[in-house]
Amino acid sequence: MPNIEQYGFSVDEALGIDSMIHDLFENKPYRNDYVTTFIESDVRDHRNKKQPFLRLVTTKDKHTDDIINELKKLKFDIEVMPLNLFIPKE
Repeated sequence: MPNIEQYGFSVDEALGIDSMIHDLFENKPYRNDYVTTFIESDVRDHRNKKQPFLRLVTTKDKHTDDIINELKKLKFDIEVMPLNLFIPKE
């Protein structure tokens, strides 16, 4: 299950980004497989400039590259974190 995490955004910004992510993946075959997570945080560089970003945490599967390419359209920095194993609830 790909998890798209949001760091350094306000609650209102995160809700808007969730909507944009929904629109990106609405017609994708994996649209019911991903989740989004809002991490309330303040991300800044050494000049105190806000540097919000997205983090994709996922196992490598056939959709990973497509997910990354779609997220690039949002024009935010993106981190990709490999997940060794996902165990779905029973």
